[in-house]
Amino acid sequence: MLFHFFVMFIGFIIIVFVAKNNYGGVEFLSANLPTEHLSITGGTSITFLTVWFLIALWTFTDPGFHQRCYSARSGKVAKWGIVVSVFFWFIFDFLTNTTGLYSKAILPNLENPVLAFPSLAENILSPGFKGVFFAALIATILSTLNSFVFLSATTFSRDFIFRLNINANNTKPKSLIKFTQIGIMVTLILSIVIAYYFQSVVELWYTIGSICIPGLILIVVSSYYSKLQINSNWAIIEILSGVSASLGWLFIRGYFHDTNLLNQLEPMIIGLLVASVIHIFGILKKA
Repeated sequence: MLFHFFVMFIGFIIIVFVAKNNYGGVEFLSANLPTEHLSITGGTSITFLTVWFLIALWTFTDPGFHQRCYSARSGKVAKWGIVVSVFFWFIFDFLTNTTGLYSKAILPNLENPVLAFPSLAENILSPGFKGVFFAALIATILSTLNSFVFLSATTFSRDFIFRLNINANNTKPKSLIKFTQIGIMVTLILSIVIAYYFQSVVELWYTIGSICIPGLILIVVSSYYSKLQINSNWAIIEILSGVSASLGWLFIRGYFHDTNLLNQLEPMIIGLLVASVIHIFGILKKA
């Protein structure tokens, strides 16, 4: 993973440096990009922009975040690990966004935006640097793939199969290796299906984040504060209601195209409102 980290950064630093050196900096981008590409909102509505800030809450619903914090030597190590990680991801996001802007400015008529990074590398990098950059793209994919596939597989085996076996037989499975292997296969198959359906990673994050986060975020955060916790029955109701509300609004809001305010109301906002009401009611019932 450490090797992936260095390759990722080196590759994108190279392509940004070469693009700036060959074409220019902010002046070049300002002259060759649509105005909205350099605006704060990117030409989108405030509610849509707000949702992307809320999608960052995905971190707190991700089992990997909690597992990594729990595996740290101490709370202080975990805290500074988070701070340092956020700092480096800020830098990496700056590099990837800058690369995307240069790709749009240099290759304005690119037919498939998914190929923006490799197409830019083909056009501006020498063979040696091109190889390093493609290695950076692969390292970015592999670092994420290794982490999420294994975490999803262990979640499938430990949190589902393990518990089902205990509940059914009151005995622990002799080994979780087989179930983890099955979990890897299930995860890979689902990932392939989802990747085939969503042609854009932005669309993937937006859709899954908008649907799943509202039903989970309050339950996960409140688990650290006893006064905010609700019992398991209310938690199930909150998960189902938050997800259903977001998913339902995702499908029906298109019918309000004549009503601009309702059309701009994001599914995540609806889901969070429903989940918040149920969570508050659950706290009151417990009290």
